[in-house]
Amino acid sequence: MNQTLTLNLIECIYEKGFDHQNWNKVLEELCIGIDARSAGLFFINFKKRTFRVLGEYGLPDEFITTYQKLGELDATATVMAALPAGSVRPAIDHTISKIEHPDFYSQLLLPNNVGYISALNICNNDRYFVGLGVHRRMEQTQLNDDELRLLGKLYPHFRRVFEFSDILEQLKDKED
Repeated sequence: MNQTLTLNLIECIYEKGFDHQNWNKVLEELCIGIDARSAGLFFINFKKRTFRVLGEYGLPDEFITTYQKLGELDATATVMAALPAGSVRPAIDHTISKIEHPDFYSQLLLPNNVGYISALNICNNDRYFVGLGVHRRMEQTQLNDDELRLLGKLYPHFRRVFEFSDILEQLKDKED
């Protein structure tokens, strides 16, 4: 995998991620670098049962609204939430999801031409889950081993940003 791409992505994670306002730029650079159709940074609050998209690239605007309503159908989160933080793997193949998760397939994958999803668990604790989903079109293939290794190399950097943000959020909550 291209060392320059890896370093650019790490720099972008720290530069854009700390304010959580521009994850889209990080995901854009990732998708362009590995020829992915789209990507999303997904947040699930277990207690409140809320589903949010913290950042996205290549997904239509209505996807974010749809995901907030249909997040419980997210088969990727179901697969990945059972794994510890730092796990990276191919999570979804549309040919299997069409049979095993027909609602997820028909309401999220098919309308958005998402055929394959590889995922990285960034945070996975008793309060919330943050995961990165990288999507390829139905006519493409799943991410290869080098591309999955790249996601694994990005994990500690995503994790640091989210841990720091979580500490700040908890301090703000105590002040209120």
